Amino acid sequence: MMAKQMIMSNFSSQSTKKRLEASRKASPDGKANHYISLRNAVIRSFGGTLIHSAFFAFLGECCVITFTTYMIVIIDFLKDETAPKYMGYVHATVFSTMMLISVVMKNESQIIGFRNSVAIRKSLTNAMYTKISKLSMESLTKTNSGKLITIVSGDL
Repeated sequence: MMAKQMIMSNFSSQSTKKRLEASRKASPDGKANHYISLRNAVIRSFGGTLIHSAFFAFLGECCVITFTTYMIVIIDFLKDETAPKYMGYVHATVFSTMMLISVVMKNESQIIGFRNSVAIRKSLTNAMYTKISKLSMESLTKTNSGKLITIVSGDL
């Protein structure tokens, strides 16, 4: 709910007008860049959880590199005839633990990513319908309703 309110507050008419004026001044051709305010609103609303998801993905990949590299230690252990037998259990435990941590971290990253994508889509759809509801009756009569529904349902 907080994310929706934050995105909706970023689309308020006064702040949007100010942003559009600033982007017109900043762009070389004088045209407004609508994507700047939308991108910033999404990052402000969901940036923390996106970083959280990226952190889990990074940890998962680090574990993959670790257990893949650890295979060299296991191969050296298997080649050594004089190595104590209990070290085999240690190596198997370390290898299995790293593999398990990798799978859990990657899955957590994907779950957070899926939740974020659904929340972002819901917020953007809500913002789009709010904008459409604020259109004047004149602009709604000029636009073909089928075209408007196709744009709204197909773009998000």
